[in-house]
Amino acid sequence: MICQSMDNKIVTFGARDRFRQNAKKVFKGHNVAGYACNLGFSPDGHYVISGDGGGHLVIWDWKSGKRYA
Repeated sequence: MICQSMDNKIVTFGARDRFRQNAKKVFKGHNVAGYACNLGFSPDGHYVISGDGGGHLVIWDWKSGKRYA
């Protein structure tokens, strides 16, 4: 599961055996403070996608965490 935080990050949680944050999977580089922007995954699960407060679409690689311009 992925969630937007108010400090301009997308954080991930695992929920197999118990619900806990995955500290190694944090996606940064967009401005969402004060906005509720939608999050999602690409159909193949390789990319994390988010809107930001400036009206931009931001895409990250799931494995590397790299942000695409």
